[in-house]
Amino acid sequence: MNPKSPNEQIQSSKLTERSPINDVEEKIDTILDSLSSAGVDTSSWNSEYFELPDDLDALTEFHKRLTEFVGKRGDALLSFEFFGDYSEQEKAEIRRLDRDVEASFRNPEGFLGNGATAEVYEMPSNDVFCVKFIINQDRYNENNHMRKEFGFLSKVYMHTRDQKITTPYPAFLCIHANRGHSYGMEKIHGASLSQIIESPQKYQRLIDEIAEVDRGQAEKDLIAFVRSMHEAGVLHQDLYQRNIMFSEEGRLYVIDFGKSDQIDFVGQREDERKRDELTATQSLRDFFDKIDVLTKKDK
Repeated sequence: MNPKSPNEQIQSSKLTERSPINDVEEKIDTILDSLSSAGVDTSSWNSEYFELPDDLDALTEFHKRLTEFVGKRGDALLSFEFFGDYSEQEKAEIRRLDRDVEASFRNPEGFLGNGATAEVYEMPSNDVFCVKFIINQDRYNENNHMRKEFGFLSKVYMHTRDQKITTPYPAFLCIHANRGHSYGMEKIHGASLSQIIESPQKYQRLIDEIAEVDRGQAEKDLIAFVRSMHEAGVLHQDLYQRNIMFSEEGRLYVIDFGKSDQIDFVGQREDERKRDELTATQSLRDFFDKIDVLTKKDK
């Protein structure tokens, strides 16, 4: 049988009802993709998988052996990739965060936010970083990959870190064949614009700070950020209120590059650039309008 790519799995699932065989194949494909991303030679596994019959027992037995292989080599298959210049001691400290990364996943007490394909959690014993996990690998792989998203975040951060609006600091990319991939980034103490509007009582302190913001300047700063992001060769393509954060220090941050794409040369994709800018500025204006409504109710 031919191993299916994630895109092929999605297309086939639209045409036929899922079966137990489909479920096992999906688990196998996810593990093999994760192993390959972690730099493991999967040629022998792929060859054996290719030769398997479309038989549930055979696939289940293969999946069991593959899972056991990953379990035995769990530590060896873990890979941390670092952003920035870290000393060896600092790298060792970040590697030790792996236990924190694992403990944070699906921990409701640490949940910070989610999208269609990923969830973000704070770490149990670390207030500096938060971690983004992919929860829908098939849908995520339609458009992106964790390493690619981390690369977009890193490029934009480098181009905007000295501006008034920037991104969270990208810290590390964690490639793990067993639980999947994740990346760590600076934890912004604050909330997204959409969270503030949805739960104004929870974020009253932020609303009080927002009342002091120079709105015209904030819009200019956001436009400057978007243009710098494009100069870095990145389209965001999802600049709505859920992906713009306001911190306790009164600074705006742009987050979530899961739908981003690359600009290959100057002048390319002009319509999409304009759309990024228009979406961002309109999201900010709508946010301030809703804040005005909320504050008038309180008076």
